[in-house]
Amino acid sequence: MAARTASLTTLARRASIATTWMLLVSPAFGQALPGFGMQQQPSSFGDSEPSGFGTPTPSAFRGQQPTSPGQQPPLALGISVGAGETDNIFRVPTDTTNQTIADLGVDFALKKQTLRLDTDITGDFSYFDYLQNAYSNELVGRFDGLLRAALIPERLLWVFQEDFGQEQVDPFAPVTPDNRQNVNYFATGPELALHLGPNWFLHAGGRYAAARYSNSPFDSNRGLGTLEVGRQLSPLSSLSLDATVAHIRFDNSQFPVLDQYGTYLHYEITGARTTVAVNLGGTKVDQGVNTTSGVLARLEVKRRLTPAATLTLVAGRDLTNDADAFSNSRSGALGGITTAPAAQSASSYLSRYGSFIWSYERVRTTVAVSGNWENDSYAQQHALDVRREGVQINVQRRMTSLLSAQVFGSWYESDYSNVSFRDRDYSAGAALGVRTGRRTEVQLRYDHFERSVAGAAGYKENRAFITAQYRFQ
Repeated sequence: MAARTASLTTLARRASIATTWMLLVSPAFGQALPGFGMQQQPSSFGDSEPSGFGTPTPSAFRGQQPTSPGQQPPLALGISVGAGETDNIFRVPTDTTNQTIADLGVDFALKKQTLRLDTDITGDFSYFDYLQNAYSNELVGRFDGLLRAALIPERLLWVFQEDFGQEQVDPFAPVTPDNRQNVNYFATGPELALHLGPNWFLHAGGRYAAARYSNSPFDSNRGLGTLEVGRQLSPLSSLSLDATVAHIRFDNSQFPVLDQYGTYLHYEITGARTTVAVNLGGTKVDQGVNTTSGVLARLEVKRRLTPAATLTLVAGRDLTNDADAFSNSRSGALGGITTAPAAQSASSYLSRYGSFIWSYERVRTTVAVSGNWENDSYAQQHALDVRREGVQINVQRRMTSLLSAQVFGSWYESDYSNVSFRDRDYSAGAALGVRTGRRTEVQLRYDHFERSVAGAAGYKENRAFITAQYRFQ
């Protein structure tokens, strides 16, 4: 593996060094920059229902129907090689440094469901070679995998969950290779489903989970449990009472054991064009001598506005922790590899959040707009309280059978009001892609990044790059 990586990196060095570092490794033309080029993102885009302490929804069996072989999507796989130039590799306000960067990327996605196995895997990775040695060569990326194996079909499952990626270390400094760390979250355990008559059901699950940080001292092992008792109100709606429990023990003994409990009602209904899911209840955390409790609430609405346009709205509040927030974090309209917000404490915190994603997709045109708001508050460590919000937009157009264009931009703000720190990150760019074969494409791309900090200096950075990509599907 190391020899192959080295060989491909050599090819990247020989690629025409047009302008900045970067890759486009996603199946769709023109995704967001990976690595430290991506701005830090809020963690509440709400693509998936929060798991209640990092486990899947108690009812992992909801809607579980195996697809026929003809319906199963193939494995999506792409590789890319590119090179480029940045005019501010260290992201400093003055005395900037240029850097040439070679890039090797791979992305993949597999979503397949049979009677015995349900697989949902996505990955997006880049290997960067900083040719003037501003930083050591590095591999960055995001992997999210969920595998459910049916030991007894429709009755007993064994679940494996894996989330890997990068997280900011210092929330007050720009995202660079020196200011991020690898984070890994793994969970596994059984889930049981029982039918109690024609309309009633019971679901129960247990997990062992582990969170590991390459720098921060928050490594932990946890035991998780879920129980759900509900009634199928109609073929398209259900109501259930859910309970969750988590026992979290940190490797660092200076952090007290954390016990968390939650109880809530869950209601969901699916219509021809609209799906609504609601959680409402309460949650409590015991950690050492401190006890925190509050309302647990979540509303998610998905609506197909037209045959081409969809809208997803999510809002809620819950007591959570950094490991669960990382596991549930997702990118917005720009996609690509993102850097999650910094892990700051072993304590739980109250997270209030809202997000939307609007997408429009036709044969030649794709538009996506997303927005986030998140307010996190700690019961004892008020200096860590933070408000985050952001907006992303991504427009892609296939102008001819060979030529594609893209424009994109984002705005992101974080505000630590109790320590008088507020920063804003902006990005904008454009890309032009030329299809050179049925599975190959060459792309030219320009990006501008800017950061402003209240009462302090920010930075500006420009990048240009060339990338060649091959897609197997």
